[in-house]
Amino acid sequence: MKSFLKVTAMILVITATMFASNPNGATATNTVSGSVALQVSVNTAVRLSFAAGATTVNGGAACALGGSVVVGTASDVSFNLGTVDGLGLSAPTCGGLVAAVAVGGTSATYATSYKITPEWSGFVAAAAANTVLTSAGFTNSTTLTPMEGSTAAGMTAVPTSGTTHAIATAASGSGVTVERFIGVNVLNNNGGAASRFPNKAAAGPFAAGADAALITYTMTLQ
Repeated sequence: MKSFLKVTAMILVITATMFASNPNGATATNTVSGSVALQVSVNTAVRLSFAAGATTVNGGAACALGGSVVVGTASDVSFNLGTVDGLGLSAPTCGGLVAAVAVGGTSATYATSYKITPEWSGFVAAAAANTVLTSAGFTNSTTLTPMEGSTAAGMTAVPTSGTTHAIATAASGSGVTVERFIGVNVLNNNGGAASRFPNKAAAGPFAAGADAALITYTMTLQ
């Protein structure tokens, strides 16, 4: 019996805590009002999103957005150009050769268009974004160089460090999608090197060699 009374008392205390009386009670009326304060803590937030581009490169449709690929660490998304070569003769799976390689030319550059959307929330109206690109490069960096730019022809090498390769976004640019180009420069033996990846013997076999580079985008609000 004592145990039952104790449990009952606890229930009464909890009920009284959960349902506080309305201090604005009224009598001799059929209307009463009350108010509730809703409290939150608001964080600043930033986000970068990627998507397939729309612009073709030398007639080649943009590469589809792929899933995560582990290149030392896992990427968020990926683009796969397919088969390329240093003379620009291979037709990639998507994207295309930026420009024909002249006889004696030292490299071929392939690219695909892609889209990037920077977004931020909770910042002052004047806040603008700067997105810096860096990459440790391909494993076979003496042959392959990751490239990026606002146009296919204007792409430049993505550096291993620093802030020289960046995408500037104005204060009004949050949520605005921008199309850019990403690709690879493939050096060939005309550049004076004794060998180039995939370093095949003259007699073969001639299967293509795969490689990948991780490009990191670091957006900072300024």
